[in-house]
Amino acid sequence: MTARIGFWISPVATVLQQLQQGQLRALAVAGDTRAPELPDVPTVKETGFGEFDVSTAYAYFAPAGTPKPVIDKLYAHIKDALDAPDVQDRLRKTGVQPRIGRPDEVTEILTAKIAQWRTVIREAGIQIER
Repeated sequence: MTARIGFWISPVATVLQQLQQGQLRALAVAGDTRAPELPDVPTVKETGFGEFDVSTAYAYFAPAGTPKPVIDKLYAHIKDALDAPDVQDRLRKTGVQPRIGRPDEVTEILTAKIAQWRTVIREAGIQIER
């Protein structure tokens, strides 16, 4: 906010208050759809820069080998909590778009994201500094 940063990619939830107060200006949304809190802000794809989805996702994990009935029970409880209207409303007000996926859907999404970033890392020649 001190005019030291000219460009920043950030989750909407992190900067929503500053955007609403006019302290920051959103140029584009880095997901595959417009953010409901920022309906006039286009996606990166809509601005002409091609496919670009670096949206943030949150997931719950359990140890490998956790029995399916336990996973199913955890999923049901988490889904019930996230489906509650007051929880949905509170999350949306902070810029989070609450959406829950079944465990197999989350695995599919994570597998795709790993492949996406593996390609970016390889093509950019990114190395871990030791």
